[in-house]
Amino acid sequence: MSTHKIAIVAMQGVQLLDVIGPSDVFAEANRQSGLGYYSVEVVSTSGSPVRGSSGLALIPDRLIDEEPSEVDTLLVAGDPLIQERPLTENLLRWVKQASAKANRVGSVCSGAFVLGEAGLLTGKRATTHWSQASEFARRFPDVKLEPNRIFTKDGNVWTSAGVTAGIDLALAIVEQDLGLGLPSESLESSWCFSNGPADRHSSARSLPGRLPRKRRFVLPRTSSPTTSPPTSPWRPWRSAWE
Repeated sequence: MSTHKIAIVAMQGVQLLDVIGPSDVFAEANRQSGLGYYSVEVVSTSGSPVRGSSGLALIPDRLIDEEPSEVDTLLVAGDPLIQERPLTENLLRWVKQASAKANRVGSVCSGAFVLGEAGLLTGKRATTHWSQASEFARRFPDVKLEPNRIFTKDGNVWTSAGVTAGIDLALAIVEQDLGLGLPSESLESSWCFSNGPADRHSSARSLPGRLPRKRRFVLPRTSSPTTSPPTSPWRPWRSAWE
């Protein structure tokens, strides 16, 4: 089996979990499958270390100044302040060029703004962080925004909701790529939320699981499926074991 090359674009101010979460899923898939199928690299918009929104730094593997090499999956990580930062022409040009070579294109959290500006979401279903959904809808009226989805898949374009939803997106990618032969229940137990139907409501009070060992994953009792998402920028998801 040939190596599947994944490039994750990380801008200055990136939400580091948008990068680390999916990359750890792919690393765990390599470990559990024994295939070494995924090869992940971080692509930066600048030569210096990428300073995340938390203040921690990430060393990129390459820069967008370089011509995009062969990429199987292109993911763009989000930035909590992406609405306030201009997206450079160099970034958008590189994403367009890389996406033309990729078999799959996706975003985590507010990374959808980059795909939107690059014209890669026009006419497609997409989601993003719930707190930025209104601004996203205003900027990209030609995108079929579905703000209550954990992730969406429209053709070869994948987008996820906020932060930890990128883990769910990555788990779904692994399932599509490697099939059910991968011991996915172990992958699921490694994370705070379960890989499952993409249309689970992101503000649901509880999410009953139809998973092995009678597990279920539930959210804090701060909202219900019929109410608006909580106003706090933090929406931690926790798991409960039966």
